[in-house]
Amino acid sequence: MSFLDHLEELRKRLVISIAALFIGVLVAYTFVGTIFEFMMRPLVASVFLASPALLSQLWLFVAPGLYAREKRYAIPFVAFSTLFFVAGGLFSHFIAFQALWAFFASLETELVTFTPRIAPMFSLYMRMLLAFGAVFQMPILAFFLARMGSSLRDCSFATSNTPSSSFLSWPPS
Repeated sequence: MSFLDHLEELRKRLVISIAALFIGVLVAYTFVGTIFEFMMRPLVASVFLASPALLSQLWLFVAPGLYAREKRYAIPFVAFSTLFFVAGGLFSHFIAFQALWAFFASLETELVTFTPRIAPMFSLYMRMLLAFGAVFQMPILAFFLARMGSSLRDCSFATSNTPSSSFLSWPPS
């Protein structure tokens, strides 16, 4: 497959992914009252609703470059990735954000009153939700890379360029 064919394939996958997100927004918007109580915004729900389609599009983009023995992991990859992403979001919503909120509230004293503003707290909530969803993907990534024959320790780039790979592993701020 040529470079331009890869770009065409990527464009096709991105269009389908955006369409899945749009459908997720429409579905989430019809249940906005119920979803608002849980996550406060239909956009977040659309990411959760569209995650199977997004992950399958990711897989369909990667699959042409894989061997037949590696392709048999498509359904488990999409299923477990969705499950772990949702589990990360639920962990963020019910445990991590609750603990963070309690911590911020515990800083209140006679001189300092805890009066959170909605926009910054919602932004923090959204970032935590997506970050925990992404972090919960790490076991899936490590498992499937190991099952497909890759070894995280045998990566030639990481061993020959240790400072570069260490720098690339840091998350952006």
